[in-house]
Amino acid sequence: MDFKIRISNYRSIENESPIELEIKEGITFILGINNVGKSNLLKFFYEFRGILSSPIQHGFAQPFSLPTGFDHLINRKSKSGSIEFDIIAENKKSSFILSPSVDPHNSSAMLSVHHSYPNQNNEIVAVTEVLRRVLYIGPFRSGISNSSGSNFDVSIGSQFINEWRSWSDGEDISKMQKTTELEEELANLFGFTTFSLRANLAGNNLLVKADSEQFLLTDMGSGISQFIIVLANALIRKPSLILIDEPETNLHPRLQETFVRALASKATYGLIATSHSIGLARSVADQIFSLTKDEKGKSRLFPYGLHFNPTIAQSVSEMNYSQYVEMGGNNILLVEGRTDVKVFREILRKYSIENKFIILSFGGSQFIVKEKSKIIEELSEVNRLRAKSVTLIFDSEKTASTQELKGDFKAFQNTCLDLGFKVFATDRHSTENYFTQSAIAKVMGDTFKALAPYEKLESKSWDKNKNWLIVNEMKKEDFEGTDLDKFIKQTLIPLAS
Repeated sequence: MDFKIRISNYRSIENESPIELEIKEGITFILGINNVGKSNLLKFFYEFRGILSSPIQHGFAQPFSLPTGFDHLINRKSKSGSIEFDIIAENKKSSFILSPSVDPHNSSAMLSVHHSYPNQNNEIVAVTEVLRRVLYIGPFRSGISNSSGSNFDVSIGSQFINEWRSWSDGEDISKMQKTTELEEELANLFGFTTFSLRANLAGNNLLVKADSEQFLLTDMGSGISQFIIVLANALIRKPSLILIDEPETNLHPRLQETFVRALASKATYGLIATSHSIGLARSVADQIFSLTKDEKGKSRLFPYGLHFNPTIAQSVSEMNYSQYVEMGGNNILLVEGRTDVKVFREILRKYSIENKFIILSFGGSQFIVKEKSKIIEELSEVNRLRAKSVTLIFDSEKTASTQELKGDFKAFQNTCLDLGFKVFATDRHSTENYFTQSAIAKVMGDTFKALAPYEKLESKSWDKNKNWLIVNEMKKEDFEGTDLDKFIKQTLIPLAS
């Protein structure tokens, strides 16, 4: 379910130039320079989620308590006395208007709501449920393991330790199972065989045991400790929507992408992040926006690429290719669509070679059917990067085992081979045809069924943005015996060595 939020007269967002953000399931990134209003946009959801805690009748005004003084929230250039925002879903709209009750310096306000539909519209009710259950993770997380209380929505210090102990060592079997699953996930992400988190005897620290070594959480680097604490908080809170300011903070480039994917997997709806990193956004996001200020200083939000459509080679450069080379990732893997980037990152992780490849979308099937000269021109730029290898993977879209590649697809394959690239066209119809029933059911529910080898993913099936979560639930053994497994073992693993 997609919806929009339209915000005006709040913090850096002026009344005359409101911001409208389209929110979709999956991972959304908002890019922008410092002091452009990215953090304010995320903080809006944190500061006003209390409005959505209960249904409000059309035209009815009621008192509402703000998290801070009204004058701290309203745009300072405001000529209007109210903050307004709209929720829009399926052509239905709810408008929320906040005005100071008496003194604008205090936190009391009056709230009125106007609906363009009868009360209890199902679409808007579903949206408010998503927005009510957000987890906001602020930008300053360097002291997160040795402080106390909470950092916005993130429990830290003794408060977090007590929560973790009640989950991991309490009497609720389902909670204990969840903590065990997280420990197994952390072991996999960090490359350990075993990994556990337990409160020490004093109850003032966490003991981290990884294989045969033990550490106190406060003795670990700020990046790793925030990684653990934030993921554990997301597990406990079970949010619908996770909001995180600058997820790259304190993390090595190799771990940034892993952190975002792991965190997003804990949300039932999606994740919205602000960032300075175009490369990180292009690696993990399902949609990307740019937030800027125009010549008059007014905020403007628009889809990334609207004013600049980078080539594949330029996109690789944006992703800090030189850093990947230094870390041993001197291989480029071009996959078909944006959703395939995270899918193949998850697949390669199961074969322990995910850090050896920089993965990027080449632009989908519309790139495959371009004029040959255009394809050669763009892919030749990639060759000039002098990577150790360049590999392309794309869906064959076959409808039967005996069917040959379509003319355009065969020509594209030959062009890539002529350029010296490794090429893999799926033997099955698409990547989704390798997914197992158990993984699909775990993410999507039992009503969703696995595809036959040459069955097309129809609109009535699951959203492609969920593909990487499905692959995340699969094991390496699930791919064994397939043509994809053979290609990885015979081509990609040798390239990674």
